[in-house]
Amino acid sequence: TRILPLLESECLDANVNEWYLWHGGSSKGIRSIAEQEFKQLYAGTNTGALYGAGTYLSDSCTKADEYAREATEGEDAGLLCLLLCRVMGGRVQYTDEVAPDAQALVRRVLEGPYDCVLGDREKCRGTFKEVVLYESSQAYPEYLVYYRRRFEEKVTGTGPDGGSVGSVAG
Repeated sequence: TRILPLLESECLDANVNEWYLWHGGSSKGIRSIAEQEFKQLYAGTNTGALYGAGTYLSDSCTKADEYAREATEGEDAGLLCLLLCRVMGGRVQYTDEVAPDAQALVRRVLEGPYDCVLGDREKCRGTFKEVVLYESSQAYPEYLVYYRRRFEEKVTGTGPDGGSVGSVAG
């Protein structure tokens, strides 16, 4: 049963809820994942784990960019890196709770009928959806995407003294 219309436009194989999803991290970490695989041992160790220790991915590259870290040395210096992964979601445990019971979600996946968790932070917080995997074989890193963040200064109005006030927009 396909129970994930929220990512329907991204679906590659609807029978197994297969999607392209983004994952962000340090350039070194992303390259390691691409060369080997996701390591559940490290899942959530750098950024917290609202939905339990798992591999966090998003349909939004903007969300993944929140976890990207600029390389400071080597050939990647000054660049950020994201992974675009082919993910098999399978049976999805959906939650739109603000403060979900992470242990219960993980248990329902590892011991129950589900294969992953979809945390709908877009609905409950106005941010982004996240898919969490607890089995590394469900995600295959297909593309490494290197990029630089660019910000442009735009004039948004005048200050109290009549001078212009600028803001940085991305």
